[in-house]
Amino acid sequence: IGALTFVATLYMAPDLANGILLGVGLTILWYLVRTMRPRAEIVARQPDGTLRGIKAHHLAPMSGNFVPVRFDGSLTFVNVAYFEDILLEALADYPDAKAILVVGSGINEIDATGEETIRELAKRLQDRGVTLMFSSLKHQVRQVFERGGLVEQIGEANFFADKERALDRLQATYG
Repeated sequence: IGALTFVATLYMAPDLANGILLGVGLTILWYLVRTMRPRAEIVARQPDGTLRGIKAHHLAPMSGNFVPVRFDGSLTFVNVAYFEDILLEALADYPDAKAILVVGSGINEIDATGEETIRELAKRLQDRGVTLMFSSLKHQVRQVFERGGLVEQIGEANFFADKERALDRLQATYG
């Protein structure tokens, strides 16, 4: 974007403001695209025990019975549809899964649209016999879940302070 802005500014001289405006517009567009589609991936353990994306690191899934998904973006009206798509695609890829764990350490905020989408998604998954679980939620996000009744709807037992406890429970329950 910087290089394009520089070239556009030189090309549009002496109207430098037009080149700068182009740079600002490109920056805003780039930000919106990144915000609308944050990094989200199904994760598995590497040999050293760390969690990494299965596609990027060519890892075998942890289990066919549960799917851990890392989501690294806020759950707001801008990207909550993408969040829903990611979880439904994970379920389509692993049709025998009985649980989906959202590793939520990258979720910094949630708005009313995000809350409502999670409510509806949890209900749809529950109707299909799939449990939605969350781990590593930040305090402010967990508070929104509690105030909105999501913890009660999803079940307190499906919220974990950290991903290791959640994964241990999933391994013990679903194998």
